[in-house]
Amino acid sequence: MQEFKTKASCQNLKIDLNVKVLTTGHWPNESRDVSAQNQTLSMIDQIQIPAQIKQCMSIYKQYYLSKFSGRQLHWKLNQGYAEIRARIGNQGKRIYEMTVSTYQMCILLLFNDKASISYNDLLQNLQLSDTEMKSQLIPLCQFKILMKNPKGTEFKMEDNFSVNFGYENNMIKIRVPIMHSKTQKTAEAADLSSKVEDDRKHIIDATIVKVMKARKRIEHNSLIAECTKILSGKFSPDPQLIKKRIEGLIDREYMEKDKEDRRFYLYIA
Repeated sequence: MQEFKTKASCQNLKIDLNVKVLTTGHWPNESRDVSAQNQTLSMIDQIQIPAQIKQCMSIYKQYYLSKFSGRQLHWKLNQGYAEIRARIGNQGKRIYEMTVSTYQMCILLLFNDKASISYNDLLQNLQLSDTEMKSQLIPLCQFKILMKNPKGTEFKMEDNFSVNFGYENNMIKIRVPIMHSKTQKTAEAADLSSKVEDDRKHIIDATIVKVMKARKRIEHNSLIAECTKILSGKFSPDPQLIKKRIEGLIDREYMEKDKEDRRFYLYIA
C-alpha cells in the first residue's frame, strides 16, 4: 500500500484507501467450495457501489494488475470497513467519526443526495439481498444514526429512512456493528468448524510424512506419540484421527506397513 500511495493516481483521490490482499481460501469465513466462492463473487459483483468508491477500486485494481500480471483481483466487500465523518450532531453542526462496514458506508452515502429514502429504493440502489440489507441497516437505526418511518421492527418496502440530524453521543468516535441472525451465526460457526477440521487434517498429514521421512521405519504407537508431541503446540490431536490419516497416506502410497512386522510402517520415497 505504501508504494500505491506514492502514485499520482492515488494522491488525486479524495478518499484514503487501504487494501488488504489475501489469496483465495485465506479470508475469514470463506467457503472452501469453489462453486460457493463463485456464487459469492457473483453476488458481490452485482452490488451497486457509489461512484467515488468505485473510482478508488478501479484505480487500485489497475495498479495491482499492472504490478502482478496473470493474477485476478476480487473484492471482498463483506469483509471491509470504512471510517467516515458525519455532520449529524446539533442539526449538522457537530461532526462524528464513525467506523462502519463497507455496506453501511454505501447506505449512508446515499443520504448525501436525498433527505429520505424508502426501503425499496435502498434495495434497488445497492442490490443487496433483503437479509443482508437488514443486517446492515438495523444497527444504524438502533444507534439512532438513521430514523425509520414508521417506527417498528418490521421492514416494509414503503418504509422511509432519513438521517437523524439531532443525533447525540458523548463519544466522538463511534463503531457501528453488523447484526447477524441466529441462522447466519449458526451457519458461519458450522462452516468455520468444518474449515478448522480440514486444516487440521492437512497439518496431521504433513506431520506424519515429516516423521516418516526422518525415521524411515517406525512402530505404530511411536508414530502416534511423536506426531502428538509435535502437534501439541498447535492443538490436541485425537489419536483416532491420526490413525485415520495414516490409513489415508497408506492408500495414497506415501507409506506402507512392514510386511515382516505389521506393527511397523515404512516410508515410501
